Amino acid sequence: MNAAAAPSSSAPKSADAALEERRARNAHWSTEAEAARARVRALGNARLALFVIGGLASLWLIKTHVTSWPLLGLPVAAFAVLVVLHHRADLRATRAEARRAAAAFRLARREARWSDLPAPEQAGDLPDTHLFAHDLDLDGGASLLGLLGAPAQPLQRPSALLRWLTEPPVLDDVRSRQDAVEELAAHDGLLEAAAALPHGETEARTPSEPPGNELLAWVAQPPAPPVAWEWYAGALLAPAGLWASIQWLLLDGGPSLLALVALIEAFVDQLAVKRRRATLAAADMALARLARVQGLLRLLDEHNAQTDAVRALQASVRASDHSAHAALATLESRLDALNTGRRNPFAFVFGFILRLELPRRRALETWRARWAAHAPRWIATADAFEALLALGAYRRDHPEDARPELLSGPARFTATGLAHPLLASDAAVRNDLSLGDPARLLVVSGSNMSGKSTLLRALGCNLMLAFAGAPVRAHALSTTALQLGASLRARDSLLDGRSRFFAEIEGLRRIEQATNGELPVLALLDELLAGTNSSDRLAGARTLLEHLREQGALVILTTHDLALTALAEEAGSAARNVHFRDELHEGRPHFDHRLRAGVVPRGNGLELMRSLGLPV
Repeated sequence: MNAAAAPSSSAPKSADAALEERRARNAHWSTEAEAARARVRALGNARLALFVIGGLASLWLIKTHVTSWPLLGLPVAAFAVLVVLHHRADLRATRAEARRAAAAFRLARREARWSDLPAPEQAGDLPDTHLFAHDLDLDGGASLLGLLGAPAQPLQRPSALLRWLTEPPVLDDVRSRQDAVEELAAHDGLLEAAAALPHGETEARTPSEPPGNELLAWVAQPPAPPVAWEWYAGALLAPAGLWASIQWLLLDGGPSLLALVALIEAFVDQLAVKRRRATLAAADMALARLARVQGLLRLLDEHNAQTDAVRALQASVRASDHSAHAALATLESRLDALNTGRRNPFAFVFGFILRLELPRRRALETWRARWAAHAPRWIATADAFEALLALGAYRRDHPEDARPELLSGPARFTATGLAHPLLASDAAVRNDLSLGDPARLLVVSGSNMSGKSTLLRALGCNLMLAFAGAPVRAHALSTTALQLGASLRARDSLLDGRSRFFAEIEGLRRIEQATNGELPVLALLDELLAGTNSSDRLAGARTLLEHLREQGALVILTTHDLALTALAEEAGSAARNVHFRDELHEGRPHFDHRLRAGVVPRGNGLELMRSLGLPV
């Protein structure tokens, strides 16, 4: 088994142990990366010195008419050895630097230093009408996708990770992912190796394809080998170019013949310039993602799978007649040869004279003709494996978080010690929360900044993590399968001619329609109907909440309007009032963010306005 995929020692058992492990791994890879870069610099300096000294020595030998080929060839051979050693050292340094960056990310995540984390994938692939994705902390700077290390450019869009976080849960699939996450969390070497794979950022893409779909777009194209006349021209010009080069370099012939052949070759290239550019640009876009896909599938193939989910991924890319990562490694080498022939000056001149681009392009199209039908499955498998690895790394780095218990039966959930996963675990205030038969409505009252909206986002984010297969920021959490619906961030739109209130009721309509689906709805409603007058707010809220309860939905409602707390009292045992309170000290509000039973006993609005000098 590859060393990178070998299981490490047992995962940390506590938050402190996880933090110490992250700091140790960060220090280790920082030292390794610096040592590797020092070796690259030393070999680079040695190569430069040998080039200068060898060049001067060769000139001296030639001027003194000492034409000993062994003496002239010795510095050339030594320089070639140094080039190979420098290249290998540079590759090792690149890998060490990638692991250092991955270790630094995991340490910053463990310490909740959001400004040090890279930008993650965005949820732009999801429609604006999604039931909750745009209301909860899914994407952006401090977000779930950032917390889980989702790359800015996924292998396909939407990525498996984004789908698991936002699609209605199938509990058997969730349990399978939970088992896979626990398995992968025990293999820190595998997690580090996967995180260090290149993400393949590129600006080259077809206008019709969003970032992340370049490789899929390329393999979907039909093979386009060079046309017949290009082959005939190459068959004539390649030997002519070789003979002209030999004449000029070895037989003391003039450069005229070589210049003539090169001119003809340039003319032939110009005739096919559009075709060549399209092929080569598409190859560039494919190569940008290929190393990551190939690396993930290699790690998957070498891993000793223990759970059904990981075994299923392995089975999807294994067959009796081929290995997915081996086939992709062949493609990568052919693309690399094509790019080297275009970008390395010596290789370009040599390849131009001998028309080497034609067989390289033909080899590329031959590969695509054989393997293109398999590539979408390979990419989807790599994407799913990457998502499981991200969840596994999160599990290893947060051993104090709970594995959710998935329940059958009537809609309900219970959480003890619930906190927002984006807050540092030692700074977050934890609360207990439960909803289900008989109480299906929770009305949360309190002032601004007391914690009402944070409670909704904490619950929504933790349920997204739970249904993705990840651990949750709680001491314990149990839930049935639920369809989340959220109305927290309704905004007005000048361009669309839409008020905030209209945007809110559009969102509420979508949540109401979701109650006709297969799963019970959990509705998270922040400041319900705050954009209308108090009379309409109370009447509308009463009717809407009654309808949602009749449809079997669970509802958590936050409000400043204490009149809405009467709705929970009217519902009897089917609803409960809870609240966050605050106190004013020297004119400033202080919050403990603790959830308490009952209605908030008082407001602080007038006192706060008076403390700031307003005449109220």
